[in-house]
Amino acid sequence: MLNSVIRFFCYSAVITAAWILPAAAQPVGEVVNVSEGASFLRGGARIAVEARASVDRGDTIVTNRSGQVEIVFNDDTKLAIGPGSKLVVSDVLMTASNRAERFTLRAITGTYRFLSGNSRKEV
Repeated sequence: MLNSVIRFFCYSAVITAAWILPAAAQPVGEVVNVSEGASFLRGGARIAVEARASVDRGDTIVTNRSGQVEIVFNDDTKLAIGPGSKLVVSDVLMTASNRAERFTLRAITGTYRFLSGNSRKEV
């Protein structure tokens, strides 16, 4: 009986991880240009932003007084993040045809320039 319960919980954990992890790991965009002084906050770690780095749901992007980052999202939306900024990629869900079904960014502080891509434009 105890073995059956343990086996059930192990299978449940594996199935849950297989369902959750791929969605969290799928990139929603890519850094196309960056100047020194920009970093990702991912899982409690601070990582320097580099050109061609993937941008994932849940990422926080922080720039210092000289840092700048340009991102192109999968639907061709372009975002420039200026110096002294903090942005959270809260929820981005793309369809198979790379159109945004949900697109939520939280601009905490700083300056931004935004050009919409191929997705439907609604507020």
